[in-house]
Amino acid sequence: MKSIKIILIFIVLSAIALLQAIISVGIWINKEDNNLIELTYPYLDESYNLQRGGQRSDRSLLPTNATLNNKENNNNNNRLDFAVIGFPRCGTTFLLEQLQEHKDVTMSKGDYCQIHNVTSGAERVSSWLQSASYDNANTKYGIKCSTMVRDMSGIENLMKISNNTRLVVGIRHPVKLFESFYNYRVLGTYNNNANDNVLESHIIPNPRELLDGTKHWKGVSTASARFDAYLKQLAKLPLDENERKTMLDETLWPKRISPNPYKVFMYTTEQLQDKNETRQVQFQTDLQHHLGLDSPFRDFNKASKANAAHNTQWYKEQIDICEPQYAQIRKKLVQQGRISSEWIINRFIQSDDVVVSDKDYFISTLRTWGNDPCQFPTNKEDDSAPRIAWLMSFPNSGTSYTKHLVDVVSGYNTASNYIETVMRSNDFIWEGLSDGPFYSASPSTYNDKNWTISPTGFVLTKTHCGSYCLWCKSEHYISSAAQFSRSCGRTDRGYYSKTLAKRAIHVIRDPFSNIVARFHLDYQAKLRQQNETNIIYTRDEKGFRKMCSELDSSEDIATSPFYRDIRHLVKAIPCSSDFFRYVQWHNLAHITTLNLDIPTLIIHYENYTHNFNQTVDKLHNFLQLDMKNPPPLFVMGKTYREYFTREERTAVKEMVEKLSTKKTWENVRHYFQ
Repeated sequence: MKSIKIILIFIVLSAIALLQAIISVGIWINKEDNNLIELTYPYLDESYNLQRGGQRSDRSLLPTNATLNNKENNNNNNRLDFAVIGFPRCGTTFLLEQLQEHKDVTMSKGDYCQIHNVTSGAERVSSWLQSASYDNANTKYGIKCSTMVRDMSGIENLMKISNNTRLVVGIRHPVKLFESFYNYRVLGTYNNNANDNVLESHIIPNPRELLDGTKHWKGVSTASARFDAYLKQLAKLPLDENERKTMLDETLWPKRISPNPYKVFMYTTEQLQDKNETRQVQFQTDLQHHLGLDSPFRDFNKASKANAAHNTQWYKEQIDICEPQYAQIRKKLVQQGRISSEWIINRFIQSDDVVVSDKDYFISTLRTWGNDPCQFPTNKEDDSAPRIAWLMSFPNSGTSYTKHLVDVVSGYNTASNYIETVMRSNDFIWEGLSDGPFYSASPSTYNDKNWTISPTGFVLTKTHCGSYCLWCKSEHYISSAAQFSRSCGRTDRGYYSKTLAKRAIHVIRDPFSNIVARFHLDYQAKLRQQNETNIIYTRDEKGFRKMCSELDSSEDIATSPFYRDIRHLVKAIPCSSDFFRYVQWHNLAHITTLNLDIPTLIIHYENYTHNFNQTVDKLHNFLQLDMKNPPPLFVMGKTYREYFTREERTAVKEMVEKLSTKKTWENVRHYFQ
């Protein structure tokens, strides 16, 4: 009997504890519950009305702290002036970095998502604020957590400590969001498993598994782009029955309405680094005023884009969303985008609590969400887009002179996928291509912001594509044709569709000279990083062989299956892995232009010496550019075949011939005769 009493007491205590836990967490929305509510929330000037048809009130939509009064929440001694609350992969990290650089701002380092903690989120933010210096009365304090817009626990904890916080929300085209978010997670997975020789395939799901909105991978799902569903939780306007229903249709993450007194500044990613100088200045000014900052921001267009792909690593799991196998994902995202954009335009930004900069431009960017960005151009207005001709080259093959030649002779600027270190240009060649390419010019032809491209010819655009990293393992430079072709559209700001390339110029250089030239480039890079006296090898044949020795010893050639058929050859070849990269790169370049079905001109570097005039004529005719000026002097680079013994050159020939496609071998065979 005594034991029964003990059991009963234990059950009662457990039930009480469970009830308390439910109350502390808040009651989540039940999709089957169709009752509506009428609520007067103490932080709002007017009633927040969800009642329709005189039905009874139901507080299951509300957070448990909805009944707290203003006095209980008014703790502005620990003020949080603003919070960047989402969405993920919508420029929030870029914005964080700009705020960290602002002289009047103190920001938390990285994401401060401790604010979601149900029991201690508010206290943790208060503790951080108390630890910050209050010496300057003008200093503003802020945090960034890009999941706050999706999970209302962060907003509810924020209301416990502040009534005056300003919110910032970023959004972008759903198709671009999905691609960026998925590839970002792939990169993070590899970085977090850097010591694993083989990454288990089940760690990274196929993107098609995330299509139906019932599953997410580290936040990645088509449901992640349901912007309207999450924004409705902020209670910036009354919701009718249909709006509530569409919010509840997205079931991957639970939702609850969290009325709050906060003003929201909303932007699109296109606005962060807008090429239009007038709009950009206005955007930064509007953001400054929203955040209550006395001083302006630095020019966003002169800042690097956060979390962009600046390295050459590309993993087989990363995707090009424009590939045909992802058509259903795009279709779903475009359908969602059309719904979300219409609701944001017609409802959300009409609220007095929501601020946007240049409403007309903001709306015009959202109107594109109903179009598949991979189907380009999508309308007649896009006919003005420049015609891109890729300048494809394995690094150190003669790209710089070719670009300079076209700059000078045609009188028009060329372009690049990379923000060139000489000019640091971040001017896009066309407003519809916010991720690049960028105008590019050599110092002798650069005229401050006076960029011009041919209205009828092709814009020569530098790209090294991918699979050329010197000091990485084979799993990082071995590439499929699809991965390689996508990387040809990779820029320092993101990606553009490879279908924008209408022609290609493929530059090829003697492999022996090319490999040694890459050694010289690596030497110069190391020289910039440390004192010349500390360089571990010299800039000569001896130094080259020392670098090759280190490169070959660090390579996983002995175990990599990609070297299985040539393992007997690589032992006799200095920098054998770079010769492998050379062959693979040219193989994939040929396959890429063949698959894109675009006209391609092959230029051999040595033809600038042997057939200069003919090469210049052929180049400009191919680009459909008039030759207005005499060409600049070409100085032939040194040849370095003497760095290799006869036996080594023979082994290289056998290796290259064995690995080359028919097209590649046709174009490099003469280097071994």
